[in-house]
Amino acid sequence: IPLSSGDLVNTSFIYRHLIFSQILQHARHNIEKYESFKKILIINISLYLSEPKPVQIVIPYESHSTSVILYVQMPDIGVFDGIHIASDRGPNVTRFLKQDNKITVDNLTPGTEYNFFVSTISGTKLSNMYYAPAVKTCLEAPSNIHEGKVTNSSIEILWNRADGNFQHYEITCINCAAAFMVQKVFQEAATFSNLDPATVYTFSIRTEKEGFKDSSPYIKEIQTGTAYVSTLVIIQCSNIFFNFQFS
Repeated sequence: IPLSSGDLVNTSFIYRHLIFSQILQHARHNIEKYESFKKILIINISLYLSEPKPVQIVIPYESHSTSVILYVQMPDIGVFDGIHIASDRGPNVTRFLKQDNKITVDNLTPGTEYNFFVSTISGTKLSNMYYAPAVKTCLEAPSNIHEGKVTNSSIEILWNRADGNFQHYEITCINCAAAFMVQKVFQEAATFSNLDPATVYTFSIRTEKEGFKDSSPYIKEIQTGTAYVSTLVIIQCSNIFFNFQFS
């Protein structure tokens, strides 16, 4: 159907109006996206520049002789670069938070109580500190346990000093007579007497400290010497037999 000049003008106007409407709609959408992005950016910059929120809770999760693991519950809002942990006995460390919210603090001294102060860190800013409950590292067991002087009735036990802090050693003879079963000593040596000859004895050695859990025991087996004859007396001698008496 042929179009008149008036129809062509109307069609052109409608087409231009549709194109312009689409342009306005697209521009309005971009402006809204920009405004939304700008708001998010302003919020993030504000959070980054302001003092970060403190951690919600810190719980001692696991303790070893030279390290502890802390469970850290982070704030539900904010921008953080990591966790800063200070202690009254050192060390002071910064750690990245893992997915399981557990932080390991190592290079500690066995048998020592630590107080940790935990902060979130954002840039160069630290949050207020959270005072975690006191944590005690485990005692370290002695090492290189070996026999010293051994006779047919006594055993001397020697070992290297345990690392860290402790009060004394506890040495237990597991299969000795009850009267000689346990000794508590401060030096790295102990002697058990009145033992049976040619007998294997089992010893357990650990470190102890009041208020701390004992270290893991170190087990060592040592055998006493064989009995020997001190005096031989010949009572009777003939060409048929010998009669001996030992004393």
